[in-house]
Amino acid sequence: MNEYIKPPRLSTSFSRSGKKAKKRFSNILDQKVKRKGYAPIAAAAVCSVMLGGCFAAASVPDEPVSMLVLGRDASDVRNDVIMLCTLDEGISITQLPRDTYAGDDKLGNMGMQQLTEAVSELTGVYTDNYVSVDFEGLRNIIDAAGGVDFSVPVDMDYDDPYQGLSIELDAGMQHLDGAGAEMVMRYRKGNIDDTTGAYYSYDRGDLDRLEVQRSLYHALADKLISGGVSAELAAAVTDNIETNLSTSDAAALIKRAAGLDRDAISIELLDGTMQYDDMMGTVYVPE
Repeated sequence: MNEYIKPPRLSTSFSRSGKKAKKRFSNILDQKVKRKGYAPIAAAAVCSVMLGGCFAAASVPDEPVSMLVLGRDASDVRNDVIMLCTLDEGISITQLPRDTYAGDDKLGNMGMQQLTEAVSELTGVYTDNYVSVDFEGLRNIIDAAGGVDFSVPVDMDYDDPYQGLSIELDAGMQHLDGAGAEMVMRYRKGNIDDTTGAYYSYDRGDLDRLEVQRSLYHALADKLISGGVSAELAAAVTDNIETNLSTSDAAALIKRAAGLDRDAISIELLDGTMQYDDMMGTVYVPE
């Protein structure tokens, strides 16, 4: 169990409807990246949900500060992607499978307060700071970034009319737009073969999907670190994320993390094993 850390609380006054706040936040990201040493961290901050590279700023610059990064599904009530990001000397990111069992429920089903407490119990790190985005926001941000080059690991063919989801991607290196990146993020199994009655799935199910997601995060990080952050991308982020990070915290975020590069960002999976429970179905049991 990690040491219990309760970082300084951030402001909760980020107004998505305030034009001045949005303009200031966009200007912070757009202008700072042009200065030497700021491109890597601003790039990671801009694509915070996809990379998990979102860093909370605080009034005490030397203390570790953490934030939850969440990707919501179409229902807007389930957390499909859950990551705990901590800024210290580098960026430490922990992926928590949505089926992680904590208390009497899965993390993916929890509201913010319950999720905050559950993650604290699992990791020893407390934070009530967060940034979240839904799948439409993910598509918009990736498109604003100009897409990403990525080696799709397997042929992906899956349809779920209930979710309005259709995935169709060929294996191999290709340039993904926002819709393609979403397909990679969400794919876990394929359609049933009419001949064999079987379907393809990752060997370890959601755990393999998380590994593929990590590869996508790194590919996007490389893209943004080399290409920088445009005003269009900065605006797409402010338009599509929900957070309790204020504009002043965003400025301190960039200042504090200036000079970090991709090697300073680590992404790891919470230790545990997949098991089957008669009541809960498939669950991820932390070690």
